[in-house]
Amino acid sequence: MVQRHTRCIAGYCLVIDKRAKKQTCRFHYPKNVRDVSALKRDEQGTWQFLSGRNDPLLNGHNRVQLQTWRANCDWSAIVDVKALLRYVTKYASKSEKRSQTFGQMFQNLLLQANDDDLPRQAVQRLLITSVNEQDYSAQEVCHLLHSLPLSSEVECGDTAGSEFSLNELPAVVKDGTEITYLKLSVGTNNSKE
Repeated sequence: MVQRHTRCIAGYCLVIDKRAKKQTCRFHYPKNVRDVSALKRDEQGTWQFLSGRNDPLLNGHNRVQLQTWRANCDWSAIVDVKALLRYVTKYASKSEKRSQTFGQMFQNLLLQANDDDLPRQAVQRLLITSVNEQDYSAQEVCHLLHSLPLSSEVECGDTAGSEFSLNELPAVVKDGTEITYLKLSVGTNNSKE
């Protein structure tokens, strides 16, 4: 089971490239076929993970997630701290779509309300009605179907004594492609100040 980016659609992925002055796919399809996966810097200097692929239209995916979700779900590894912060900020600030059901309930209650009804009575009716109706996000449905908790508690430990470094190793040219490897070092700083 795989997904392919088989067509580009105006208003979704087709955007005007300001430099080239033509429409291009914002997801950069078709992508180059690659025998091996690699890390490379993009035009902005951000590290990108380029997975090996034998199909220029193959979406990035996680096999287990795709088999579980059985719907459109892209996947890409984030290997740059700035890219991670951009992604988390964008995801966390994305609002849920407004509930059609809640909007319909509110409209129905307004139509049924009398002119002499107190505002408190309208709010009470809305709350009583809303107890019977509930919208579930796709994430909630997936968690409930798999009997996973909807929330959890995380304890953070002190990492002040740990050192993390990401070092760029000398570039290697393989099959005409320059590949840069990164070395992640994790250590402990036991010196006391």
